[in-house]
Amino acid sequence: MSKSNRPPHDLGDRSASRHEQKPEYVEVVDRANRFLALFSADLATEHHLYHRAVALLIFSRCGKLLLQKKRAPAGKHFYWGVPHTRHMHFREAQQDRAGRLFISVMGTSAPRLYKKNTKLLPGEHGPIFLTIYSTGKTVPILLHRSLLPVDADEMAELVLEFPDLIEPLTASLWQHRNLLIKH
Repeated sequence: MSKSNRPPHDLGDRSASRHEQKPEYVEVVDRANRFLALFSADLATEHHLYHRAVALLIFSRCGKLLLQKKRAPAGKHFYWGVPHTRHMHFREAQQDRAGRLFISVMGTSAPRLYKKNTKLLPGEHGPIFLTIYSTGKTVPILLHRSLLPVDADEMAELVLEFPDLIEPLTASLWQHRNLLIKH
């Protein structure tokens, strides 16, 4: 097949729109967190369906929680929050999803991850059963402009003094302090 006859995605063509994305799917569940079906994220959001998500608490060796700088909705520049995802791969275990999330944030393979809890929370995109994983105190602190290490006192100050800079899901987790700060 000649180069000109190949579709742009086969060429790795950078001229193809970067805004074209594969549809994102979420695991839709019932009120008891039992799997029902895979739905497009847009459809699940539109109907405020119960779905699953994974959050990852990354702790430095000295016990500081790493917050990730994220794009905020229109009208804001950014906010800080714990890494989390609703996006899933077909038949992907939640711990594997947490490991993939660690790789995307830290750029290296994940250490052993510990499942902490599953909580039903009101999410921006409908109610979510959020499964929380933790690294424990194992990750060396990386100096990077998109990561902010905070201890419990610093997190309390951020939430109190700068609530508009804290992602809603992270603020909701802060209400359950034992989930967010304990390794």
